[in-house]
Amino acid sequence: MSALELSIQRYAADLRRYARSLLGNLDAAEALVQECLGEAASRSHVWSRLRDPRASLFAIMHSLYTERLKAQHAANWSNAGKASVELAELDDALAQLPPEEREVVLLIGLDAVSYTHLDVYKRQSLIRLFMVLPPSMTD
Repeated sequence: MSALELSIQRYAADLRRYARSLLGNLDAAEALVQECLGEAASRSHVWSRLRDPRASLFAIMHSLYTERLKAQHAANWSNAGKASVELAELDDALAQLPPEEREVVLLIGLDAVSYTHLDVYKRQSLIRLFMVLPPSMTD
């Protein structure tokens, strides 16, 4: 049995525990362990010379884990950028609408007012507005 195979046999359970603690998901943890072992196998020519194969296995796993985190973080930022562009485009489109149409779109889209309740809602909004305005402005 090679030095790598002995190390895998000896430390596989520890690697699985560590992966589960990092990821919190059994399937994702197992995938990370398998990726780690595959990476270790690609470096099998150095295993017989290692002083601490356990540390090397954990270093490989940690490196793979941080690479995944960086990739997820980059993807999240990319998606956030797309969302902010879409919001800016939506804001521009709303600004181009006449005020009455913009009000209808916002009432239905943001406040979830149904078409059937739209007139009632608009009348209530006007009544509230008149209640707040000073008497000199309502004449």
